[in-house]
Amino acid sequence: MARRLPPNIYHHPLLTAVQRAIEKYALLVPQQKVLVGLSGGADSVALLIALSLLDYECIALHCNFHLRGEDSNADEAFCRDLCRRYSIPFSVREFDTEQEAKQAKVSIEMVARDLRYRAFEEQAHCLAIKNIAVAHHLQDNVETLLGNIALGTGLRGLKGIPIRRGNIIRPFLEVDPKYIYNFLNVVGENYRTDHTNQDTSIRRNYIRHNILPLFQQLNPNFLETVQRLFENLREAQSLYQQGVQQTLQKAHIDTNDVSKEEYLCTPIASSQASLTLLYELLSSRGFHRNELEKFALHLCDREPATIYSSTHRVIRSFGKISISNREKSPSVLTSIKLGLDQRAGKIITPYGELLYTFFEKAPMQVGKNIILIDVSSYPLPPEETLHLELAIPKGNTKIKPLGLHGQKEIKKILREHRLSAEERTSVPLLSLETTPIWLMPYTRTDALLVKESTTQVLMLELIPPTVAKPTMDKSTNFEGGE
Repeated sequence: MARRLPPNIYHHPLLTAVQRAIEKYALLVPQQKVLVGLSGGADSVALLIALSLLDYECIALHCNFHLRGEDSNADEAFCRDLCRRYSIPFSVREFDTEQEAKQAKVSIEMVARDLRYRAFEEQAHCLAIKNIAVAHHLQDNVETLLGNIALGTGLRGLKGIPIRRGNIIRPFLEVDPKYIYNFLNVVGENYRTDHTNQDTSIRRNYIRHNILPLFQQLNPNFLETVQRLFENLREAQSLYQQGVQQTLQKAHIDTNDVSKEEYLCTPIASSQASLTLLYELLSSRGFHRNELEKFALHLCDREPATIYSSTHRVIRSFGKISISNREKSPSVLTSIKLGLDQRAGKIITPYGELLYTFFEKAPMQVGKNIILIDVSSYPLPPEETLHLELAIPKGNTKIKPLGLHGQKEIKKILREHRLSAEERTSVPLLSLETTPIWLMPYTRTDALLVKESTTQVLMLELIPPTVAKPTMDKSTNFEGGE
């Protein structure tokens, strides 16, 4: 190793916690190769050294985003020297991040994250390495929890960051960062500091510097307390899934008709969680929780009822629920789900590309075919997603355009834009749940306008198709960030 380490270093609480996490969650096998994301910060430096001391064969990858001038190059030089002294293979990926963000029309933060994980995946594939270790720790997880609570979340969001997602592993996720800094002090190793971490205009930094200290004033052991909460929630989620599957299995009706699924209404209705069961059963088929509320309340009614998503039809009749595919037609809605953890991305719709980006504050300038939506004032559903829908409205449908006191028929609005009768039949209305937002791209409604108090902004930009107009029977492809 690079330095003569204290003989008791292997008994340090950090190494003990990391080895325990690796064994508990089967993150690695002894002496396995692992790709380590090395930024030069305290967390990643400690992770690299800790895994090396525990006899895992580490290969380090540093991403230079060239966002902080000479500081970025100094970070790279530090990481290179660290790996040289510890005889750890080292490589660098360089990016023109600002140009990438400009071309993708997303935030620099979002594009840097995507570039980083893409580089990790490519390097791991090239070197035939199964696991990629990143240095998220317990405080990162607690900050994520507080952020999810602030925006509204369900049980999944309360669980925080997963310790494994695919081939990404987080051996530090249950480690208090105080042990990280103590470990580096004991081994006598330096690290780099990113001064942008002090910028409280960034949401996570605001939570770290302004919100988290208040909880620690109430409970100095707040991080450890929340770690126990995470463990309880993981167990609760497991029991929850078991209960859901058992009830749905009890309600399931075997049928030889492969075109549909059938379930008995009574076991679902008598479970005292009928809405949750229906959501677990139907969310993957395009149904939103709020759409299912009324349906769930009347599961045992004698009168039949039918509900639709863009892809499926659900019929309640004679004590049974029947689920089948829905034939596509020009009147079918295009349903779009935007997860709050997907900070930016692109959606291909029948009407062109729809670019989306989440901001903490409204951007200073917006261009053509762009609208801003105040997400923070909208009551988010428990599944932590925004549900947008595109549909061709009837001409006599009324909306309240921005700047007008009353409502106006859509056909009159489109006539004022000098659209022909044929063109008027292909102008979609975008709604957030049932709230009309945008007659794309001509008229913004007065709903969910951004204000000074807004803390979460969704920016949407329509890039109209440059070829012949598509029809509603074309499939919709979704492309979004993680």
